[in-house]
Amino acid sequence: TIPEGVTSIGNKAFYGCSSIEEITVPNNVITIGNSAFEGCNELRTIAGFSVVSIGDNTFKDCIQLKNLFLGALENIGKYSFSNVCSKQFLFNETTFRLRLNKLKSIPEGAFKNSAIASINLSTISSIAADAFSGCNQLANIKIEKVSNLPNSCFEKCESLSEVEIDSIANLSA
Repeated sequence: TIPEGVTSIGNKAFYGCSSIEEITVPNNVITIGNSAFEGCNELRTIAGFSVVSIGDNTFKDCIQLKNLFLGALENIGKYSFSNVCSKQFLFNETTFRLRLNKLKSIPEGAFKNSAIASINLSTISSIAADAFSGCNQLANIKIEKVSNLPNSCFEKCESLSEVEIDSIANLSA
């Protein structure tokens, strides 16, 4: 548990701490810095309901992170959830609870190779390359406002069976 007086978690604060299994983030923490939990390969649960901004690589390579509860995210960095819960045996028990209704863009590689299974992108206007590539559990997506789907944004999403697109201006080839 992180103390109540903390308002942000800095860059690489817990980088590579392989013994951490669970983190409870106090309600006054609204930002988590770049690579703050990157490589915490035993981290299984994180709860931070007030967090609105996370940096690049924040949870990258947290291969056993299967219970993820964050606030109404407004900003996420590149590769922030890359390889989250990438251990195959965890897929069926994964709970990805991310409120993305305030998020406007999905940066490069944000969810690459993660265990996210479903996502509503109704508030998203921009999706970068590789944003969801390799998400083998991603089964359905809903897109409303995106004007461009770049190369490889859903590459190798082998379970993707339902795609709802209201309108789109450009599908990259």
